[in-house]
Amino acid sequence: MPDSPQQPTPKLYVFADESATNSPDEQTFVVAIVACDSEALEKLENAVEALERASGRLTRKWKNSGDRRESRRLTYLAGLPKLAQLAGPFYWRPHEDRLQADVKTAETVVAAVKLRDPEDVTRRVIVIDALTKVSRDRMTVVFKHQDLHRREIREEARDAAGPVLRLADSLAGFLRHVHVGEAYAVAAWPKYQKLFVRVSSRLTMGYQNGILMMHSLEHVPVEPWRR
Repeated sequence: MPDSPQQPTPKLYVFADESATNSPDEQTFVVAIVACDSEALEKLENAVEALERASGRLTRKWKNSGDRRESRRLTYLAGLPKLAQLAGPFYWRPHEDRLQADVKTAETVVAAVKLRDPEDVTRRVIVIDALTKVSRDRMTVVFKHQDLHRREIREEARDAAGPVLRLADSLAGFLRHVHVGEAYAVAAWPKYQKLFVRVSSRLTMGYQNGILMMHSLEHVPVEPWRR
């Protein structure tokens, strides 16, 4: 009896973005992750684009929603449950050290993937804004150290990001506004917090005798909201 053909490794698309800050001196930022199985990716892309049109935000960054920002943001947030039906929960983590943004983004990606794919059976396509060579190398170190196997990093230019990376940007902007206490975001959070999983991603990283050293990273969900 001939052997049955080997099934292809399923793909998990992982879109990661970080929130912007209001000033160069501000260190607080949030990393948001949208993870989506390949079978649902096209439907998710179409749903994001439909929501962008319906909310009037179009492809604007979360911080640049134009006039009637709050109304557009609230309309956009109202569409998140439908998107979560396609993608699953949205993952996120606040951070305080912007100088380590690339490392912290990589940490959050790893933590999200470990929760989404605990059996380690998928091929991961990590989609992120265009990176410098230094940032890409630093993120790769984190991925290797944490045994994130079967990974591929794809970059999308900030001014030409696809719909799901734009979704990650919007989520990061909203979550940062929750984190810093903006009124509209704090008021909206109880309604939407069930769609989000805040991950723990604790990784110490530094140089010792000229060698980049890292200690263990934990991957556990924590309370949906905790300062």
